Amino acid sequence: MSAADMRPWSLGDFFAWQERQEELYELVDGLPVRMTTCASKRHDQAIGNSLTALRSRLKGRPCRPFTTAAAIETISGQIRRADIGVECGAADHSFHLVAEPKVVFEMLSRPTRYFDRVIKLEEYRRLASLRHIVIVEVEELGVLHISRPDQDSSWTTQFLQSREDEIALTAIGVMLPFTEIYHGILDVSVGETEANGGVHPPRSGAWPSSEMR
Repeated sequence: MSAADMRPWSLGDFFAWQERQEELYELVDGLPVRMTTCASKRHDQAIGNSLTALRSRLKGRPCRPFTTAAAIETISGQIRRADIGVECGAADHSFHLVAEPKVVFEMLSRPTRYFDRVIKLEEYRRLASLRHIVIVEVEELGVLHISRPDQDSSWTTQFLQSREDEIALTAIGVMLPFTEIYHGILDVSVGETEANGGVHPPRSGAWPSSEMR
């Protein structure tokens, strides 16, 4: 990059530049950063499964899912892209930014595990409109659901790891069962899970245990 390119970019400059690129970028600290593309097949299938489930439940309603093609301004001038999200209100297909995201999903992969669980999570929690942050393990059963009923409430954390669990996305009136998220990825049938001695907890240190404020 030239010295001029190293100056912080405006959102307008970034989006105009992004339209000419084949790959997706985020805008971090004023400069474009290419998104990691080495996710696993399980990661991609978890995204597809969750997106299909959300679309079927939100059809005909004012909320709709979005993918990494949509941009979220987590901090002033900073652009992130969630694996999946849900926005509500009037749709503006001509605009790059999601105006008021209600839900974001991140499917964990090895290259971005720390980044998604720590750095991105902290930025998501600053979004006034956001009500649900869902972080999904794809190598084993496990979902971290961080939620709050309104902007002025504290965030609360719930770890789910049973084949019978559902994620209660109350802000959009959706219950999302594990059987749909993990379909074709992990065997969540009763017989197979019990034969393997039940669902095991995630790897040590995988999740924070205290309530998030």
